[in-house]
Amino acid sequence: MSRLILFPDTNVFLQCRALHELPWGDAIQADEIELLIGAPVQDEIDRLKGDGNSRRARRAREANGLFRSVLGSLDESLPLRESSPKVILRFAPTLPPKRETVEALDLSRPDDQLLDEVMHFRHTEPSAQILSGDTGMALRARRLRVPVIAVPDSWLLPPEKDERDRKIHALEAQITALRSTEAELALSLTNEAGQELEAIDGSLPQYPDLTESETVGLTEEIRRRHPEVKTFESAPTNAPASPQLEGLQRLFEQMSSWQAPSSDQISRYQREYTEWVEKARKRLEQFGSFLNIRNRLRRVRVYLANNSSRPADEVLVEIRVHGSVTLLASVGDVAPDLIAQAEGLPLEVLLSPPPIAPKGEYLYERVGRIANFGREHVDIATKLSRYTMPDYSGIRSRFEPRDRHRFYRREEDDKPVSEASFTCEEFRHQRAPEVFDLWIIVPIQSERGEGKLHIRASARNMTTPVDVYMPIDLKAETRSTYDIASKWRIEG
Repeated sequence: MSRLILFPDTNVFLQCRALHELPWGDAIQADEIELLIGAPVQDEIDRLKGDGNSRRARRAREANGLFRSVLGSLDESLPLRESSPKVILRFAPTLPPKRETVEALDLSRPDDQLLDEVMHFRHTEPSAQILSGDTGMALRARRLRVPVIAVPDSWLLPPEKDERDRKIHALEAQITALRSTEAELALSLTNEAGQELEAIDGSLPQYPDLTESETVGLTEEIRRRHPEVKTFESAPTNAPASPQLEGLQRLFEQMSSWQAPSSDQISRYQREYTEWVEKARKRLEQFGSFLNIRNRLRRVRVYLANNSSRPADEVLVEIRVHGSVTLLASVGDVAPDLIAQAEGLPLEVLLSPPPIAPKGEYLYERVGRIANFGREHVDIATKLSRYTMPDYSGIRSRFEPRDRHRFYRREEDDKPVSEASFTCEEFRHQRAPEVFDLWIIVPIQSERGEGKLHIRASARNMTTPVDVYMPIDLKAETRSTYDIASKWRIEG
């Protein structure tokens, strides 16, 4: 037999038909339903029962009478329905005074008090859920991962308006009219894949620097696979055959003379080879840092929408991080220079080709090479005539007037900071959301990046700003630098 435990919200007692009249089986699949009256619901019903002669007050008094019936029974339970399904009403167990409470809860709010009670009860009864017709409660419960069963519309009482309701309706109409003149901004966050975020968490790879012995070993391997040339070519033993024409014999012999590499050429090659090996060694020493810089960034996308029927004036978007992390931020398609530089760092050890050892040559080869060099440079004027200046039209002058409908960074910093802000004179309504790119940066040597992201959007024609808070918990996960470095290769 399936059994379900439900904590009804206050609106179930105030806005629905009598509990024993409800068609429970149409909306809930269970053989037995146990309704537990939470302490916040008891308090709210008790407070509302003396609220004049409105329907809400009458319903609160009826619910209070139901609670008295539960209290008056021997086992403090009241059967509301005997079968299909069986429904029983009871009081929820008393909460312990000392208990862990989720930090996101505001226990001055009745909804959060009920959520706290249900979350504590679910430690022993994981199937417990909330029954509510309140969208706000459903939203907060979803974010705290507490299951909610929504009250079907068919359970609700038909609307009833008394004098007080009419006055309230008139006041609400006035408030709605006033709010229609306000902007309504909304914020949402996603990862690079476009998935909505509830936290910035997970792991980031951490690469230790190569040890001295690993660096030496890889450098020697580079030397072995691309050794320095120690001996240089002498004249070939098989000189070219002489032509049969006697008049050209002496000229041919002169042109066939062999010229070995000069000492300057050999010295230059030896110096270039030493520098090439040293450059490879430094690349190996820095490789762990390069990998860490590339991988210690977590990109987040922030979407700002204006869902109202009018533009938002003088919009300010403020982004802050608290804790051991910093951030870089941009708007539009242009990433900060530091991000572009970081993304340009290598993910593998890629070495330039080693220098080419000088070789000897015949005189006729040297003459031909010089002639070709001359031909190559004769056409310089033609090449210059075809040269076109690069297009700088996309670069905005600092004196160019700003577009009042675009967002601009208030600060000029292009370095990791703890806060950044953007402004827009007039953010048009019902347009595509504005996208801000954030890069959460964890220090290279840190084992963990912890903190909190706070984003606030406000406007001159908004009464209350929009705030989003998101926890940050990024852990370092050690990877092998040597495994990647050992797969070094020569460029091209």
